[in-house]
Parts: sequence; structure tokens; C-alpha cells
Amino acid sequence: MQNTNSEKIFLYLPLLLWVVYFVAWLCINVFHLSLSKDDYSDSYSLIALTTGIAGLVSAKKWGLFKSRFGATISYISVGLLLQFIGHFIYALYFRVGHVTLAYPSVGDVPFLLTGLAYTLAIYYLLKVIVVKGSIFRPGYVLVAGTVSTLLVMALVYFSFLHLGMHDERGVIYSLLNVAYPVLQVSYFLLGLVALIQAKRMAGGKMFTAVLALLAALILQYVADFSFLYQDYHNTWQAAGTNDFVYVMAYGLMALSILMIENVRVNALRTPIPNSNDGAV
Repeated sequence: MQNTNSEKIFLYLPLLLWVVYFVAWLCINVFHLSLSKDDYSDSYSLIALTTGIAGLVSAKKWGLFKSRFGATISYISVGLLLQFIGHFIYALYFRVGHVTLAYPSVGDVPFLLTGLAYTLAIYYLLKVIVVKGSIFRPGYVLVAGTVSTLLVMALVYFSFLHLGMHDERGVIYSLLNVAYPVLQVSYFLLGLVALIQAKRMAGGKMFTAVLALLAALILQYVADFSFLYQDYHNTWQAAGTNDFVYVMAYGLMALSILMIENVRVNALRTPIPNSNDGAV
């Protein structure tokens, strides 16, 4: 299935926005130009919005949620749209309610739901890569993914979580400090498994695309963690390092969707015998 010109515009628009916001961040923080940090912080989620829309445009021709591949792109897109909604709610708190950092708030609901959407996306991606049998076979795949995930959780715990789970600001703060890293670790684990399986199955044709997606998910995890850490220590700033990590995560997510889409199109155009990543 070839992309039409309009579909190509939708797929590449998020990458253009990514470049714009990357350069804008450098102008603010490196070259110290007089750009509004608040405007930057409130608007960079447009990358997530356009990527989510582009993903749904791409997924439509694959049947959206009716096929494994369509569901993969669709759930990634849903996660990104939830990210935009969360940022938009935070921006409303700031612009209308004059609350500098509305944490915790109703804006955290879509942020938390993002983890579920990403987990479902990686699950369906694994079902594309591993057509038959368990996605965790052979056993070393699950062992490697679990050990790596436990190491990450240990790092999160000793660097912040042991403090955040007893947040003196109240129970809601403590619950959210724990909920973010714990609920999101599922997509981190599945992402590692997908990377291993992409390398192992079908000659690793989708390996680079999955690697880009995993890098985006890791950056998303780091962005959420750094937000919690900076909020706890009262060091968060608009257009600061946390916003930069979010921008990089959304940009890589856009790139990974484009790469996965291209691998899929090429696989159907020139099918390879015994390939396992061609099923829908």
C-alpha cells in the first residue's frame, strides 16, 4: 500500500515541528534569545498531537484496531493524543487558573492512561513480529527483559521513589509518584522484548524501527520520571530540561511510526520467504 501525497504530509509534519521545537529550545537555553518559555512549554505538545493524527491516518489503511499492525499504530497514536490532552489541561490551569504547575490534577488522568495505550501498542507489535507461539519464547527473551526492567526500577527507587512514596505534601502526591513509574514499566518491559524479538525473527527487518520506538518509550519514561523528580525538589522550569526530553520523546515517536510504516509497506511490496513480520 503506497502513501498518498496527503498522507505523506501528515506523516512528515510532526518531524518538521520536532525540528522547530528542538531549534527553539536551543535558542532559549543555549543562545539565550528572548523567546517565551511559557509559550514553548504550553505548545510543544503539538508534536504529540500531529504525530497522533498522522499515526491514525497511517493506521486507517491497515484497518485501525481491526488488524495487529493497525492496532499497533493506532494505540501509539492514542497514547500521543492522550499526552496532548494532558499537556493541554495543564496549560489551561496555567493560562486560566494561573497555576504554574498543576500537579496533581485532572491532567494526570490522560498522562497515566498513556501507559496503557503504549503497552497495548507494543503488545500488538509483538504479535506482528511473532506470528506463532508465545511472544516471550525462547525463555531468555523474558529473562533478559525482566532483569533489565528490574534494574531500571531499582534505579528509579533509589534515586527518587523511596522519597516520593512518602511525599510530605499528601497521599495523592505519594500515590501518583508511585503510579507513574510502576504503571509505565509494563511498556518498558514489552519494548525490550519487542527489540529482542525483532532482531531474532525475520532477519531483524524491523529492528531499527523498533529500536527507535524503544528509544522513544525510554525517553518518555525518563521525561515522566524527571518531571516527578523536579517537581518534588521544586526545580522544574518551563522550557527546561524536562520539556526538552518530552520534545525528544515525541519526535522519536513520530520517527518510529514513519519507520515502522515504511518497513511494513516494503515488506508487502517485496515479501521475504519465512518472514514473520508480515502478518496483520
